[in-house]
Amino acid sequence: GKSLARCNGTCRRLRCRCRKAGNVGSGAAVFLRHEGFLLLQLEAGRRQLAVFQRSFLFAGVHRFRVSLGPRHFCDAADDGAASMRNGISKLVGIFCLSVMAVIATISVSRAASVTPEAWSAYKGAFLDSGGRIIDTGNGNISHSEGQGYGMWLAVLADNLSDFELIWSFTRTELLVRDDGLSAWKWDPRTKPHVTDINNATDGDILIAYALALAAGQWNRQDYAEASAAIASAILKKTVVQRGGRTLLLPAASGFDEDDREDGPVVNPSYLIFEAFPVLDLVAPSPLWKAIADDGAAQIGAFSFSDRKLPADWVSVKTKPQPAAGFPPEFGYNAVRVPLYLAR
Repeated sequence: GKSLARCNGTCRRLRCRCRKAGNVGSGAAVFLRHEGFLLLQLEAGRRQLAVFQRSFLFAGVHRFRVSLGPRHFCDAADDGAASMRNGISKLVGIFCLSVMAVIATISVSRAASVTPEAWSAYKGAFLDSGGRIIDTGNGNISHSEGQGYGMWLAVLADNLSDFELIWSFTRTELLVRDDGLSAWKWDPRTKPHVTDINNATDGDILIAYALALAAGQWNRQDYAEASAAIASAILKKTVVQRGGRTLLLPAASGFDEDDREDGPVVNPSYLIFEAFPVLDLVAPSPLWKAIADDGAAQIGAFSFSDRKLPADWVSVKTKPQPAAGFPPEFGYNAVRVPLYLAR
């Protein structure tokens, strides 16, 4: 609505100078609008939020850009896309029908959980005729996260034609890397529109997850194969094991120990917990469970400052601490953490 504040931000993930910041108004609704998450409804919590204090939900969220700086700081608790698709298509063909049947049981329970009226309002605000989800609070760019949210919501609205429209833009304009992942940013003001080829791992997870759900909901093997290709690329390019922990890197480049002095750096809001069991169906690997288990444990250790909140960007080189070069704050990245834990 008109009362929602605008958020102006810039991101340059390729050189690890990602900083989404700006004049963010109060209220979690601003975040939900900005990320294309406006219509995503929370279901009954299936995961405990014990890693956060209740004051986080009631006192922290209404500000959601909470400084975790020095005044409040305290110690934390202890090869190409085509060839990839061809390579896994044989495997997918063997168990695709059974996988889609399992996913269908997940999808059916959530089908049309976004009403036609709500979906129409979302489309009117953010979806253009070419399938691009427009970030109206950030210079009208598009990004892989927004496309993934749009695809996910289209599944929840049980709208195949709109899902295909959004997926078509995503496939054509963002899946331009040579490793099966998506470029994170598409800017209508530049030529070419993709100027930073780095990915955003949460965007790739959202896209793969939405494709998997769509495969089950609409009995589409092509969606299952596309999901499997992206999920396999996520595991290959962004999942690492460091110090006995399984980490999900925010991008394929720029966040590991070879890229930064304080690396690895992670973003706890990239842990989309409900997606991991589904992606394990299309691209089976014990790493999905390890990501979920270690991720939940890590979030419990990201309790910074006297407010006991996670920072948007966290160095896990040694003891977790807010990453250098980013505002040490609980901002509109980290506000997604309780949403993903609760679903």
